[in-house]
Amino acid sequence: MCSFASQVGHLTLLLSYQFKYAEANNRSRAFPWSIRRTEVFNRIQTSSEGVRSTWLIFSPKENSELSKQLEHKARQPDEWSALKANPLRLHIAILSAYIDNWRDFLNDIGKQYSELKKLVWTADVEHVVNLSEAVSFKSMRSLRGLEERVQSVQVTLKQTERLINVLQELNRSMFQDGVYAQTEFDITVNALRTVVVRLEGYQTSAEALELRVQGILRLVTDALNVKNQNAAAKVQKFAADNQAVSTEISKGVYALTRDSVDDSTIARVVTLATLIYLPASFVASLFGMNFFDFDEQSNRMKMSKDAWIYLLVTIPLTAVTVLKVGCLKLVISEHQRFISVGTAELLGIEVDKV
Repeated sequence: MCSFASQVGHLTLLLSYQFKYAEANNRSRAFPWSIRRTEVFNRIQTSSEGVRSTWLIFSPKENSELSKQLEHKARQPDEWSALKANPLRLHIAILSAYIDNWRDFLNDIGKQYSELKKLVWTADVEHVVNLSEAVSFKSMRSLRGLEERVQSVQVTLKQTERLINVLQELNRSMFQDGVYAQTEFDITVNALRTVVVRLEGYQTSAEALELRVQGILRLVTDALNVKNQNAAAKVQKFAADNQAVSTEISKGVYALTRDSVDDSTIARVVTLATLIYLPASFVASLFGMNFFDFDEQSNRMKMSKDAWIYLLVTIPLTAVTVLKVGCLKLVISEHQRFISVGTAELLGIEVDKV
């Protein structure tokens, strides 16, 4: 934020901003850089007596690089006098204290990118384990993290660029109001231009690095898609094989069921024949087969006059036996249906109880 207030022979400038930069955090296991913020407030007042500048600088830590440089300048009378005469020099000193940290910051990101790129490019596509290690959610997450870092760098550099534009405008205003001479104006212009050139170089590097990260990220995404398609194809093939096996099993069960039906039909015929044959055989055995005899004179079978007794006993006994077996079968069938209905109700299956 910057504001101007000018009167004849007097100029008041208020400048406050948040300067973001990269600084090494000396962490060996994590990313060795952190994004810091330094808050700056500056009020510049000019009058016939000269320039008066009030500063408030809030650093994120004690004994910062900026404080060391300011202490060094304070020990140099010539440099300190130049800072008092032109407050913009201190703003340039703040920028210069940290602006070159972006070089090492981007260099470390480039090293991480190269390691991930080497892992992906050297992966054996035909080797499942090797491909899974190189192309995975972990590698994609790492690449996404690099991409976000590079994008945040570009945003921060653009904010710094806008700050430099404000400082250039302040430099022109102070020169036009006669705060300092042409020589000091030219020195400030050249110093700001130098910072801009370095800043543009870091912006170009960040943009190129972002494109490289996005390229390898697309490669990993495509590889993951191919990997997932291969896995889906294997699952479909496995399902098709299982379906074929299930079909063969179903055919076998159908054949067994058909054979069981044939066997059941034969058993029913045999049972029915037995029901009819057994009562008559039992009665014949009971009466000793005395109702029939062989006539030697006529060479023919001869029925006894009391054969009606055999028929009288055999027919009712056969009818009673068949009826008894039918009733027993009906009771068994009803019992089985009752058990089936009860089981279906326990399982929550709707059945027809009719």
